Amino acid sequence: MKKLNVLYLPPTLIPGNSWGRDVIEVIKPPHELRLYDRNLPVGPQIEWAEVGIDFGGIMGTREMADAAGGIKLWQVLGNGIDQFDLEYWRSKNVPVANCPGNLTGVPLAECALMLMLMLSRHWHEIHRNVQSGVINLPLGDE
Repeated sequence: MKKLNVLYLPPTLIPGNSWGRDVIEVIKPPHELRLYDRNLPVGPQIEWAEVGIDFGGIMGTREMADAAGGIKLWQVLGNGIDQFDLEYWRSKNVPVANCPGNLTGVPLAECALMLMLMLSRHWHEIHRNVQSGVINLPLGDE
């Protein structure tokens, strides 16, 4: 297996988010992993990397794309790239990939339908009543 220089651009701290630790655990030798440091100059960090892992596509800036001459892949962790300047990165001949996951169309639709059902059945009121010992009030709408 060929050694890759991987630059991980972790998200800002999100309570309960285990993705950052999971990404770091997955990238093991022979690959070399560095965490992007917002306090250091962009150029040297990007120039060193062959692969960039961008959490959510919100970290990849035009400045990074300009410095990304040696990047073989810019991986966006997430399914959407609506906050990512894909056309600019393409103009720099940097391959970009994303990875659909728990926010893809089907789970998102399931969550939207569940929210609609909870609202139509007055879930918050029923939940509060059950905790107080009142059962079946209010009745949900049909």
